[in-house]
Amino acid sequence: MNLRKPITLLVMVAAAAFIAACGNLQEQPKLHKPFDASPNFDTAARVPLPEAVAVGTLNEDEHFYTGMVDGEFVETFPFEITAEVIAEGRAEFNSYCTPCHGNAGYGNGILSQEGFPPPASFHDEEIREKPIGHYFDVITNGQNAMYSYNSRVTAEERWAVVAYIRVLQRSQNVEMSELPDDLQAQFD
Repeated sequence: MNLRKPITLLVMVAAAAFIAACGNLQEQPKLHKPFDASPNFDTAARVPLPEAVAVGTLNEDEHFYTGMVDGEFVETFPFEITAEVIAEGRAEFNSYCTPCHGNAGYGNGILSQEGFPPPASFHDEEIREKPIGHYFDVITNGQNAMYSYNSRVTAEERWAVVAYIRVLQRSQNVEMSELPDDLQAQFD
């Protein structure tokens, strides 16, 4: 039996099918933008469902990612605060916060000296009494003239900044009776 004829015939049929298919591809409408009108469907891409979550962005720990639990600002940190966390918070505060809030958090940063509205001082009694979740929320979502730092500072870094803000508040508002005796003696 001669296999040459069936193989040649098979190659010719495959080539003809390939050539015929190429012509159809030339007539396809090209949709360059995801929501361009499509002759086959309403649009080139479906609108994402409202409950869709992008890969890697399912933040299930409400306390850690929002500073809230059951719609209320939290009073506790979602992890242990160490000297390293405070040092990280200080570095982030100095990078992002000092232009407006100043080095000690009094709201006297360089931008307020240049004419921008000064932010509230972290040392005002009303601000000091805010729960720590409030500070996290403001850093995350912004407030008044302050814009969101959500895309610039990770959630863990935001918590570190909040810890450093609490350190600043404590350093500027400690009662004399709470100081060690040797420090109290320096002020007599």
